[in-house]
Amino acid sequence: MSSTQRHAARAQAGPTLSAILQQVAQNGWDVTEVESSPESLAARVLHAAAQISDAVRLTKLQESVWLDSTTRTNGRARLKLENEQVVGSFKIRGATNKLLSLSSTEAARGVVTCSTGNHALAVLQACALAEERRRGWNIKPIIYVPTTVSTAKADRLIKLGAHIEYFGEDCVDTENHARAAAAQQDQVYVSPYNDAEVASGQGTVALELLSQLTPEQLHTVYVPVGGGGLITGIASLLKAVKPRVQVVGCQPVASHVMERCVAAGKIVQEPSLSTLSDGTAGGVEENSITLQPCRHLVDRWVLVEEADIARAMVGLLDHDGLRLEGAAAMAVAAFIKDSQASHQSSQQSVVICCGGNVSDAAFAHARSLINQG
Repeated sequence: MSSTQRHAARAQAGPTLSAILQQVAQNGWDVTEVESSPESLAARVLHAAAQISDAVRLTKLQESVWLDSTTRTNGRARLKLENEQVVGSFKIRGATNKLLSLSSTEAARGVVTCSTGNHALAVLQACALAEERRRGWNIKPIIYVPTTVSTAKADRLIKLGAHIEYFGEDCVDTENHARAAAAQQDQVYVSPYNDAEVASGQGTVALELLSQLTPEQLHTVYVPVGGGGLITGIASLLKAVKPRVQVVGCQPVASHVMERCVAAGKIVQEPSLSTLSDGTAGGVEENSITLQPCRHLVDRWVLVEEADIARAMVGLLDHDGLRLEGAAAMAVAAFIKDSQASHQSSQQSVVICCGGNVSDAAFAHARSLINQG
């Protein structure tokens, strides 16, 4: 990634942590208890916000005309547009926090990661930022991807100069292989979700919500879930500040492994089918740090059919001009499902729209699913 690209990616960087915390207090939220518990994951979210504030954007909240007309209830949803984030997804938060947390010795050993797209893009950007901040660093990450990764995503990574290795069909197999390869080569493994620094970086989304909304404006948050890093970070802060905030995990029916793990109380191996929500598809690593937070902090789970994901993708694009990837549209579809079931008849909700890196082919597939239905 060139210096020009890096500069453009960091344009419109967010406010400082002190400015965010000032707005949080003005909105009526009290985070003093979080600040007094420095070892908690919630406190690590605050630390992450301080570390990455100049590398990420404070993404806006937006209402949707299409969504309001679709739900036809008194419930109200705002969309947290992480598709407008640096590199097009929330993943830049966790990747940057992890890379900037490394020592010079760790950085010199090299970095390995695993991703089907968004996390890989984020790691590339985070490595470039770390090189600029830490003189003498020159990190060229090795990125493992499953053999099922789309050609478009792989080509984009290669054009950005990524070193790609292919392994396995399911993300969890690729992750296990990548972690083992990193250990064998004595390199640092940057997990897409199974890492406290990554999860706390993702949790800065929640801190922004507190700076953008009052307690009366935030009742329920819908979060797309794959490995669980995003919802772990978000829930850890929200529940520490206001336990009554409802955190809803959203997964596609075609691949709801974390929901099954939570139900079983342990990591289980479940098959995943093809889904428009490819960013959340696949299994969960053994001993993942995200399982227990998902069990104890997530209030409930909503599973979404492919046709509903398709309708959300197409509806938001055609009526609101929002180009969201399948994982983001899946969370929107989960809100719609809840609203139509009267769970949110008079509540204020936020839907985390996790990213917008989506191909024209994916939209064509979504339209075909709608036409078939």
